[in-house]
Amino acid sequence: MPLTDTIAMIVAVLRHLASTRWWNTLSAKPSLEIAVPEDFLGINVADHPSVEGRAYVMDALAELEGIQPRLDCCYFEVYDVRPFLRSLLAAGYKPILRLVQPVSEAQIMAKDAGAQERWSRFVDAVFSEFATDGNVVFEIGSTPNRKKWSGYRYPDYSKAWGLASQAAEKYALILAGPNVSDFEPLHSLGLLACMRRHGGGPSWHTVNLFVERVREPEALDHRVLGRLFEKPLALNLIKKARLFESIGKQFGALQTVCTHTCWHDTRLARWTDDVEGKRRDYLVRYLLLAASSGALSRVYWGPLIGSPEGLIDDGTGAIPEEERVAIYARCDGAVTSYEKRQAFTALIYLSQILPGAKLT
Repeated sequence: MPLTDTIAMIVAVLRHLASTRWWNTLSAKPSLEIAVPEDFLGINVADHPSVEGRAYVMDALAELEGIQPRLDCCYFEVYDVRPFLRSLLAAGYKPILRLVQPVSEAQIMAKDAGAQERWSRFVDAVFSEFATDGNVVFEIGSTPNRKKWSGYRYPDYSKAWGLASQAAEKYALILAGPNVSDFEPLHSLGLLACMRRHGGGPSWHTVNLFVERVREPEALDHRVLGRLFEKPLALNLIKKARLFESIGKQFGALQTVCTHTCWHDTRLARWTDDVEGKRRDYLVRYLLLAASSGALSRVYWGPLIGSPEGLIDDGTGAIPEEERVAIYARCDGAVTSYEKRQAFTALIYLSQILPGAKLT
């Protein structure tokens, strides 16, 4: 990594830690009189290879009453989501489109001119077709703090971001990133510092804010500095959301968005015999807490369809080869085997009462 990037990252981390006094200035309590944004709820979706499968996805979205979708777009020869995206736009949705590289390409972005050229052609093709619509937000890259999942090291992601930013200059569009996964704020700081040096910071600061490893949505996170500092730090979901918002503001982001969160069957089964009831329960509690933070402008649950974490069980019983938080490529299984879980019904209920509500 260039020395100037390293220095920028270190300065960003130290400045933020100093300004927040190790995060003690941020409250862990819900805000009073919060007005929930009308478009607060989102869902991660993917296309299905069959006509009836795509129709099923569209019908499920319609049941969710205006919840906005987010989908992944990889190189067209890998899988082409453009027909599905056109269907979403025709139905009036305003999606986030995450532009994802194959892992083999992401791994060589920093130094390989051919990979850089292929990425530039890809983002320009996507922008040229969909940026003029005005209803698409473009998220760049996938989980750059998870090299095993995405292939990115910091220099690779910085190059991908810089080239996408350059391609976006001729369009009036919103760029989002860096899509850091889990609660890893130092990675967000470091990546945002690099992004600012290579094309500027994002308009939307995106994170995948999971809390399932501390079990319940309300729990304090003991994994940061151990049990001794669990209560002094008071890092619950609300405070974590506010911390990410403060990081985004430091780099000029207009809003902070949680782009993926869920609970997996395998983890839920460690704690309860009622996996589906607990998934429903945690979904409701998470979204209410996230809304009460006042720090996240939107939360995308997901995936919509899949096993073991989908709101709709795909019936395959299989764990996908790729982490869906890194790339949600397509819906698997046959539509005749799909089963809507209790959490899906709970999200329908929240879609009817939460957007636009005032939390007191």
